[in-house]
Amino acid sequence: MTNAGTWCGKSYSEPTNQQPSVSNSGVFAALPPWPPADALAVTPRWKPIYETDDSVEFVVDVPSDIIETNIIFYFGAGKTHETHVHPGINVIAVPKAKVGVTSTVTALLGSARANATFTIYKRPSPGTQIVVRVDYMHGSLVQETTRAAAAAVTPVFPFGMYVEYEPFTVKDPVGAMKELRDMGINFINIVPPYDARLKAVLEAAKDHGIWVQYDMRHTYVSAVNITAEINDVKSYESIFSWYTSDEPDGELTASEPRNSINAYNTVNSIDPHRPTMLALNCMRNSAGQYANAADILMTDVYPIGISTKACNAEIGCCGCDECIGDFAIDIRHRMHSYRSQLAQVGKPRMPIWMVTQAFSDPNTYWSREATPSEFRLISYISLIHGAKGVLSWIYPGNMSPKLRAIIPTLSAELVPLGSKFILGGKQIVEYSDGKITAGAWIKDNAKLFVVTNPTYRQVTLTNAQIKAIFGDDYKLIKAGETLPALAIRIITA
Repeated sequence: MTNAGTWCGKSYSEPTNQQPSVSNSGVFAALPPWPPADALAVTPRWKPIYETDDSVEFVVDVPSDIIETNIIFYFGAGKTHETHVHPGINVIAVPKAKVGVTSTVTALLGSARANATFTIYKRPSPGTQIVVRVDYMHGSLVQETTRAAAAAVTPVFPFGMYVEYEPFTVKDPVGAMKELRDMGINFINIVPPYDARLKAVLEAAKDHGIWVQYDMRHTYVSAVNITAEINDVKSYESIFSWYTSDEPDGELTASEPRNSINAYNTVNSIDPHRPTMLALNCMRNSAGQYANAADILMTDVYPIGISTKACNAEIGCCGCDECIGDFAIDIRHRMHSYRSQLAQVGKPRMPIWMVTQAFSDPNTYWSREATPSEFRLISYISLIHGAKGVLSWIYPGNMSPKLRAIIPTLSAELVPLGSKFILGGKQIVEYSDGKITAGAWIKDNAKLFVVTNPTYRQVTLTNAQIKAIFGDDYKLIKAGETLPALAIRIITA
């Protein structure tokens, strides 16, 4: 955040009524509908798609009330492909000969219509750089050499940190990367500005198995700067993604989102073989406005230690846009808003990563950092509501030893579960009733249940809650079982 006069379209000035104006009853205007309307959607499964691929796969989401079962893809130049679909998720492989060189597809299913765009790229020469594909079926990142290999690889769940470049990473690159690896960190965004010492950091990251997101937040408005920076470092194998802008929706200048969309197009013209991301900060319209500015969206929700007394729907910046200071509610609202916005613009499968709060700043908005229990809960609640990766701001920053101590344990627990179920399976339950927040996923014949109590008091599970969360697997947990304050139950079956 900056000291601009407005943030997320709201003046920094105090509300005229001088009263606490944010409450669970909701003083803000209604958010986009949840769940999103059940609509036909077509999404190219992989990005990038290569000339050497035998086929182009599309993920087709078919509404539950559709009667028509045959879908027709129109690719232009008279090229079509017709096939059978069913309600729910369908993966359709269209032979390359039927796709041609087109970059648009229109899918017709009875009276329902959906459109998508894509680009077919030339694969880079072997040994020149890595390829990281986005799998929009699962919302994962996969490093691969062929599309068949990508489909067979179990993706690693991204669990990481924004990290300080100076002095942390450059003073001792090998020591810094070892420290992060020992904490269980597998993905980092190194915060610029950079200098020539960055390359030693990138080499150390590769040697320690840490993925790096290259950050251009200070230079993304210039195509010349983007081109020079990417060409300088794109051969480094540790770079997994490009990061253009950081909270560009906050000040919402006249040049946004145009600058971010232009930056995305510039990156793709130079290196389409890695994904591009950016982080958004505002609740409303941001995801929809920036859906064409990235392959994966990130959003930061920092509700710990804030005061909302000076904020309402029109006025005030309180450190977390349209938040009430209840992390379970604030994360749910942000994720639901973004997912609805993306569905409305025809991109329901665009992955969202959550940026979580691992800092305090009493001189601005955040009087304290999250406790270890809150930090762990925030990660799991983000996943329950659809996040496909978790990064935290910022390391080392002013993170307390107590919070730092939980990170290796959380990584050891979260990364395997996230890799198998979140990125490799299908979510079958998303539940929240103001007391309990829970999710369930299925992978082949295995299931994962995560039941959380994000409140600061003990909660007793009711029969109705257990039935809603566990369904036919209700015997996995006893009715009347209690969850202590800020507790998590993880059950695999």
